[in-house]
Amino acid sequence: MIRIELPERIANGEHVTGRVTWSAAEGKQARGLQVACGWRIEGKANKREEIVGRAAEEDIGSRAEVSIAFDFEIPIEGPLSYDGKLFRIVWEVAAIADLIAGRDEEGSNPFTVVARPFDPQEGREGEEGEEGEEGEGTGNVEC
Repeated sequence: MIRIELPERIANGEHVTGRVTWSAAEGKQARGLQVACGWRIEGKANKREEIVGRAAEEDIGSRAEVSIAFDFEIPIEGPLSYDGKLFRIVWEVAAIADLIAGRDEEGSNPFTVVARPFDPQEGREGEEGEEGEEGEGTGNVEC
């Protein structure tokens, strides 16, 4: 069984952190546990998906439980979650336990990416000193 713990909402530009835990069922063993974070477009729009981060635990051996902590950065320029009539943008963390014998176990947990709060100072770092450093004017003309 795969259990994925993460926050329900995160702002773009922040980190989604959490934990994936795989617990072995009776007699099952896994080679590894892989975790990925990404987004996809579903519906009538052009299909697209992108992985923004991965984590893995290999050579699990006979351990009955494996846990991976993850910390994936949600890109500032990445899409926000959206659920419309024609398409939707889904963000999720997905995990796959690579079983030695039998069908691999899979699990996923969606989360919502919202716009981060506006910061009027963002992107303004260094603006004041850049043009004036060489002794050039600011381009303003007084009449």
